[in-house]
Amino acid sequence: MYAKSPLPGLIFFCVSAATILLLNSIPAAAGKYDTVHIVYTMTLIVCFTPMTLYLFKPTDRLPFFQLICLVYAIHYTLYPFYTIQHTVIFDYLTYKDLMKPAIVTFFGVLALVVGYYTRPINLVLQYIPHMQLDWEPKSARKISLIFFFVGFFGLLGMKTGLDTSSAGQLINFLANFSIVGILAFYILQMRKQMPRPFSIMIWCFFVPAYLGLSISGGNSGPIASFGLAVIMTYIDEKKKIPWIVILLAIMALFPFMYAKFEFRDQVWDAHSAKVEQEGLGDAAENSAKFGKIAAQAVTADPEVLKFAL
Repeated sequence: MYAKSPLPGLIFFCVSAATILLLNSIPAAAGKYDTVHIVYTMTLIVCFTPMTLYLFKPTDRLPFFQLICLVYAIHYTLYPFYTIQHTVIFDYLTYKDLMKPAIVTFFGVLALVVGYYTRPINLVLQYIPHMQLDWEPKSARKISLIFFFVGFFGLLGMKTGLDTSSAGQLINFLANFSIVGILAFYILQMRKQMPRPFSIMIWCFFVPAYLGLSISGGNSGPIASFGLAVIMTYIDEKKKIPWIVILLAIMALFPFMYAKFEFRDQVWDAHSAKVEQEGLGDAAENSAKFGKIAAQAVTADPEVLKFAL
């Protein structure tokens, strides 16, 4: 069961406030503070509010919406606070260019949060059946394996340009099956219904293969979405929130968010603003380069660690 003390909510509120102050201090210290930072700060406040409310009054329900808001805050609202501005896309952006999307984003997220807490949608949701997780282990392992490989080949097709063909939408849809298979394996593992060789294969082959191919285009988003999915699955199964793991996962994401700019400068085509890959070999090479740049950023640039901390 979840803790009923308001202390987690108070701690999260203080951490959120400190994070917002720290982020605003970065452009302020560089003499680049602009009105757009105020708008993005308001968006951060809106994104942090659902989890703060949840932790002050926790329930046994999976905080899916609250976690989605946190991922949005971390992944999509941090860019204006960076003092670095480069890549083939962002070279042409100024704070003035960001103002309009910042305002649209703020009102969009605000409408989403207000709509969630006014809850008119509950009248519909109560009639939607929930997915049943009372699986037969042997059959579930076979189905999960099929899901993973179907999704992996769909992802490979998407990363090598096949999604621009007439079957593009189908390929994009199939690419999501890998993560479903991995999460199903993870649920079976937590229930001790997974043989050890299978568990080793998941975390030493399936997960690295999925993440490696996903980030080969120079995007850190797949890492964030995969981490969120794993954490939500753990919370739903174990009925507790792994705060230390969440904190470490967020800190591990920062080097990739920082390194993607350098990677895109080196690999992206300046005209199409994307990476050109012709096969699994190119994707593996680009994934390795992305990881190397992220590792170098941590070891060679103290600003990355300072930003993460």
